[in-house]
Amino acid sequence: MTGLEAIPKIAVLLSQLIARVKDRKAAALVQQILQHQLVIQKELMAAHAKISQTERDHANVIAEINERHAKTIAHLNEKIAKFQSEMEIRYHAGTEFRRGKKTGEKWQPFCPDCGLPLNIPTRNYQLSCACGWESNIWKAQLPGIVARFVP
Repeated sequence: MTGLEAIPKIAVLLSQLIARVKDRKAAALVQQILQHQLVIQKELMAAHAKISQTERDHANVIAEINERHAKTIAHLNEKIAKFQSEMEIRYHAGTEFRRGKKTGEKWQPFCPDCGLPLNIPTRNYQLSCACGWESNIWKAQLPGIVARFVP
């Protein structure tokens, strides 16, 4: 039994007690107890209503956040689909190669970790990225690798 369920039962019992009490002083005390019980009941009902409103507000905020994120996720998925349709992607020795509008329709090496274009050294060194990632591919190998991608 909850406090809200118990209070009306207490009120009934107090009313029965008042009817049985023959001493007016005792009846007055019981009457005061009954009045205090009514005050407590009103406060509990107000608190319960406030909690219910808070729960509804919380649920509305959660729904709003989910809706906002759903739109963001959908927008990002659209961008990914557009990007993937604009770029052809292949992998060789752990290195990502892309070809599309942004690369001038030429195969270019990209970092598989951060997605930035790889630095192509002027001498025959390994390809590397500004994020610190290093490819197993050397500059001299690039023409042969790219030639295999062309259908």
